[in-house]
Amino acid sequence: MGKTHLGFAIALLSACGGAQPAATPASPPQTTAPLGSSSAGAPAVAAPSPASSDGELLSAAESVDFCVRLHEQMVPCAPEFIDLTMDLRAKYFPEFAQKIATPESRASAKKIGIDEVMADGAGPLEPRRKRCQEYVEHGPPTPRSAPLQMEPCFAKQACGEKIECMRPVMEARFQARKAGEK
Repeated sequence: MGKTHLGFAIALLSACGGAQPAATPASPPQTTAPLGSSSAGAPAVAAPSPASSDGELLSAAESVDFCVRLHEQMVPCAPEFIDLTMDLRAKYFPEFAQKIATPESRASAKKIGIDEVMADGAGPLEPRRKRCQEYVEHGPPTPRSAPLQMEPCFAKQACGEKIECMRPVMEARFQARKAGEK
């Protein structure tokens, strides 16, 4: 991924969130099943543990797991997900709203965003985990409640329903990101 694309992705998708530093390094999971669950024959991604420093935020490893899962879930709904993230980013960051003010600039940003979702949600796991680690490092901490709030959304088949279900969680992430800039 080029530096320009990474910069756009971090700016657009850093609502995936950051994390509290983990007390001890955790080994990365080999699956991206829902946090705390297991699929037949595959180890489960560790459930969020109360070991994070304040109990309210995911650790860095948990945040990466959540980011990977989020992007995997968004592949079939990439255009709708990017519309949501662009709308929220424009709402909270007026300078971004100016950058996508014309139909042409919005279409260009949307294409880049969709390409990023596809790269972040499909293909070999390790490069996707690395990108999510970068998002986590540049985003606000991830509330422990976010994965639990998102799982019912991920279960929805229709993209419109899935995205609208996710909207409150995603909006809270953009609000946190804006608050962190002060």
